[in-house]
Amino acid sequence: MNIKRRLTIRFVLQLATAGAFVLLIVAATFFWALQRVIDIRISSDFASVGLNQLVESSEMGKDGIHFDPQLLEQVKKNGGWLQSLDENGQVEQSYNTPKDVPKSYAPGELVSYWTGDLPFPYGLYLWVQEKDGRPFTLLYGEPNQLGPLLKK
Repeated sequence: MNIKRRLTIRFVLQLATAGAFVLLIVAATFFWALQRVIDIRISSDFASVGLNQLVESSEMGKDGIHFDPQLLEQVKKNGGWLQSLDENGQVEQSYNTPKDVPKSYAPGELVSYWTGDLPFPYGLYLWVQEKDGRPFTLLYGEPNQLGPLLKK
């Protein structure tokens, strides 16, 4: 093999290695930026983004449902609370729930709170989904900051 051919092969291999390294850096940067955008969206609007992730990352165990601790911490940072309800409106589990939030809901009561027909000091977000063959209802609440302002 002559020297010209060896130099060409070495140059091509170095160029391919550098190109692969650049692609790896670009891919890592893209996924890092995507994760940051998701984190920002969760911290600013947990109800629309975080509830879906909370349900998708949850696991059913013998002692109930288990949520991702990082997402539960985000609920607390946002000043919100969570309740997991069974089919009869009874609270199975709660997280960071204030004392003035009911532990069970009569038929239609939750919908009245949710639609605003009955006064409730919290903004409510409801997520209903079937998981492991069982209906799963998650109630997320956060302080209703607009309610007192609108009444004035």
